[in-house]
Amino acid sequence: AYPVTVRSCDRDVTFERAPTRAVSNDVNLTEMMLVLGLKDRLAGYTGIGAWKTGTARLQKALAGVPEL
Repeated sequence: AYPVTVRSCDRDVTFERAPTRAVSNDVNLTEMMLVLGLKDRLAGYTGIGAWKTGTARLQKALAGVPEL
């Protein structure tokens, strides 16, 4: 239930509602978002191309999502 407050790095952050867009920052998080059907909520991704960890299947699944 919202609002929810998360404490991170000695700082409280309160979310009034569920986030509608997100950026994934590694291959594992990106794959999880895709498997969960959240591609439409991906604002972008990072941490894949520079390390050459993305498979052809993953790159195809990410078509249309910007690499940041």
